[in-house]
Amino acid sequence: MVNGNVNLGWFPSGIVAGLDEPIPIRLHIGNKVFGAYHIQTKHKVWLEKQQPQEKCRP
Repeated sequence: MVNGNVNLGWFPSGIVAGLDEPIPIRLHIGNKVFGAYHIQTKHKVWLEKQQPQEKCRP
């Protein structure tokens, strides 16, 4: 979860033909190559600059 929410963000409507409503973007746990695990290990320094350290725990 990101800030207690299963949705990382929203893909806006109108960008893709037939998409009339925003759809959620979900971040999977993943591995070293993709997902939350990848972000928390490969981008940890950047994440810590963006938010307080207690929120950056894997």
